Amino acid sequence: MRIAIWVPNVIVPMETFIITQIKQLCDAGHMVRIVAFGKLKGMAPYRDDRYPVFEHTLNVAPPTNDLKKARAMGRAFFASRHKTAVFKALNAKRFGRLTNKMYLSWYCLALEQQLDMPTDLVLCHFGHIGNIAAGLYKLGLLATPFATFFHGFDFHRLVPRYGAGFYNLLKESDRPVLAASAHLRDALLGIGFDPQRTFVHHMALDPLFFSPPPALDKHDHPRSLALITVARLEKIKGLHLAIQAMRLLRSDGIPFHYTIIGDGSQRAILEEMVREMGLTDSIRFTGPLSGTAIRQHLDAAHLFILPSIIDEGGAPLVLQEAMSRGVLVVGSQRGGIPALIAPHGWLLESETPDAIHQAIRAYWMTTPAERRHRQAEAIKRIQTEFDIAALNKRLLEICGRFLS
Repeated sequence: MRIAIWVPNVIVPMETFIITQIKQLCDAGHMVRIVAFGKLKGMAPYRDDRYPVFEHTLNVAPPTNDLKKARAMGRAFFASRHKTAVFKALNAKRFGRLTNKMYLSWYCLALEQQLDMPTDLVLCHFGHIGNIAAGLYKLGLLATPFATFFHGFDFHRLVPRYGAGFYNLLKESDRPVLAASAHLRDALLGIGFDPQRTFVHHMALDPLFFSPPPALDKHDHPRSLALITVARLEKIKGLHLAIQAMRLLRSDGIPFHYTIIGDGSQRAILEEMVREMGLTDSIRFTGPLSGTAIRQHLDAAHLFILPSIIDEGGAPLVLQEAMSRGVLVVGSQRGGIPALIAPHGWLLESETPDAIHQAIRAYWMTTPAERRHRQAEAIKRIQTEFDIAALNKRLLEICGRFLS
């Protein structure tokens, strides 16, 4: 198939869920091209010499300077075959927030050549990109079938900011919608999406995480408990609670070391917390690391801690990565976390340091046989439910069923 992948920004290395999907589609023989609607500042784009599709990404973001944007639109408008559609795209009653700063009109012009290219399917990542596709579809410019993936960001950031009506164009279309978790699908149904065309479709794991298999005896008799978190260091991740829980764990006399991988606005605050609590010998901040380095840390870890305090909707890919490497999980009851880790991990009874402390103690008190059983079941589930080849095959089956 000829497949166009529409993404919010030029893909960066941390977006492994999209990278894995694209690579497998290429490996399966599909002709893939990527269209980006922006670029993340200060982040280098993802590159892989084996997959030149990433390097050939087309970025259709408008200039940030209004004068430059107006000039570019003027030049494109006079050469365009879709002048009527460009004017129709200014109708706020029909197209809502897409008319702000003439965004939809801009995309009518910027995507004109792309929309004329022979394409069998457009896959939109994130609801606001699907909204653009729905707007172009309503204008009669996008004749290619399209499907939209919703991720946690859509509900964590966009729905609270703009309201459920933000997705009206997408809801009115007859195109399928794919939610990254069952929890997220329920949220989509709650704001009016059609249950007959709204599906759960997990983001898959990079197959490299499955091989070689993790050590089966890593949980048998740990002398020191190896704890790990890989996350953006933002308040919503609840790491301030995890650090406070470490002080309680130390008072129990349980030997441990806690590795925190990632970066973010809260890093300096969290590091200061660690210093004030006298835990610098037990808690280490590594900053952002490569995928290979993260995997090495996971292979040495026993427990992954993710005490998120805000519902982000999806099933965190990092938990899949941890479970695939035999790491058991302590997580909050937010978004898709409970469905992913139960019954293999430990769910927090409350979002408090004490609850995290008690969950870690529960692991410590569990027998080696029980830990090994949980580890084996978790690995089996990830390999069964999050295999990229199977998920992409199902994706194309859904699209073929609804878009033919």
